[in-house]
Amino acid sequence: MKRSEKFTIGTAVTIIVLIVGAFWFHAKMDSTRVAEIDRFLEKIDSMIGSGGHGHVFVGANSPRGMVMVGPQQPNSGWDWCSGYHWSGEYLVGFSHTHLSGTGIGDEGDILIMPYVPGKEKRLENGMVYDKLDHELEHCSPAYYSIDFEDSGIGVRLTAGDRCANHIYTFSTDSAALSLNLRQGIGWDAWKESEINVEDAYTISGFRKSTGWAKDQGWYFTAKFNLPIKESEGDDVIRELIFDTTQEKELAVKLAISAVSVENAKLNLKDESYKKNLLKDFEAVCKNSRKAWFKEMHKIEIEGLDARQEKIFYTAMYHYHFHPRLFCDVNGDYLGADLQAHKSDTETYSIFSLWDTYRAASPLMTLIEGEICEDIAENFISIYKEQGKLPVWHLDGNETNCMVGNPGAIVLGDLYLKGFCDDGEEVLDAMVSSSMLDERQMDLLKEYGYIPFDKCNSMSVSKALEYYVSDAAVAKVAESLGEYETAEYFRLRSLGYNHLYDPADGFIKGKDSKSNFRANF
Repeated sequence: MKRSEKFTIGTAVTIIVLIVGAFWFHAKMDSTRVAEIDRFLEKIDSMIGSGGHGHVFVGANSPRGMVMVGPQQPNSGWDWCSGYHWSGEYLVGFSHTHLSGTGIGDEGDILIMPYVPGKEKRLENGMVYDKLDHELEHCSPAYYSIDFEDSGIGVRLTAGDRCANHIYTFSTDSAALSLNLRQGIGWDAWKESEINVEDAYTISGFRKSTGWAKDQGWYFTAKFNLPIKESEGDDVIRELIFDTTQEKELAVKLAISAVSVENAKLNLKDESYKKNLLKDFEAVCKNSRKAWFKEMHKIEIEGLDARQEKIFYTAMYHYHFHPRLFCDVNGDYLGADLQAHKSDTETYSIFSLWDTYRAASPLMTLIEGEICEDIAENFISIYKEQGKLPVWHLDGNETNCMVGNPGAIVLGDLYLKGFCDDGEEVLDAMVSSSMLDERQMDLLKEYGYIPFDKCNSMSVSKALEYYVSDAAVAKVAESLGEYETAEYFRLRSLGYNHLYDPADGFIKGKDSKSNFRANF
């Protein structure tokens, strides 16, 4: 054998050894990293807030992900605003949109429930249900699972930003999924829906409803790893039957969009990492848990015991639920005018601003600066689309929930901290939103306060909140050299002096004739 041939063979062997070694080393490091992430995420207790009046979402999602897939129970009152409560005995499926921590129930779109054909249990309204056993339930960031003892069905859920992955494990030779587009959470009421079986492995459709947000709509598409054997039902509730004689795991990957089915398909394609849906589940779960691990490390803490760490990191976990993504992978989103728009930046929704402007919104400017510019642009877009800054925005809808003009406070803070450049545009949005005649602002402009005899309730609370936002407008105006505007809003922000009673030191309601409320 020639020397050159020996060299060539030897080099080839060396290269092969190096490649194999590199793959082995990478796999070992990745395995070590996954174990580290799993250990850390055990500090989070996903069930905190799922009892009492917590209204917390339980399920699988990515940080600020559009999809929040999780268990849903029969609507049983105010404590079920998120669709789930620790005291509940039954599950009626797994839906893809949820609110967390709110005092009003909504969403719960695109509900899927697995069952064994012919052996299912149904409620009086025909919904399939199964018994909830917390001992057989597990939830941690980006992952939820439960085993149904009665039916023998196992459930695993995970989620990326715009897609959810389900795996249902059956012990029988036949399996079924009930796709329910009628059922929502709390106030949410069905208006219109459509279900299309596109081929043996694909379905699509939409669900439109009204509730806290008056005009909601979600489009979806879903892929299955097994062919649909039978499809029974209508455009509201569809029963899908599968043959599980050979393969006992039924995998589903479902994407949503507020714009169109076509966009839902783009979202699904963008988040599909493996052709095999069972392997895709593991890839999605791993990626989302890495994302949660990264978010949790934006604040480093020392000196806490295990209990304190659990409380801290669980609060950080819940903080990253809302606001959440509301745009598709191509930049399309549903605007506040309920029309489709396109943005070059990420668009978000679920702005619970009265609840968040004091703490969560300022925290965002400290640890999530990368999305603050997007949020500021969102606010300006909402202003242009609906004529005012958001008050309590939900899926493209202004709910006008709570009091004051918290959108002005948050936008002003973002501007003064350097997260938006166009100060004139910011000030225009803040001033215009503060000079409307809605929500008792007409009374505020006329009297300097809101007379309780001309207001149905909460006259003091409403006025005090307006004073805070007026102060924000004044600060932004002053920073731009708009001193006349700054002085107007500065004086208006001092309106609390109208409501201060020096006789006893309390802030009190005052009527239109400047008399304090009697028998306070």
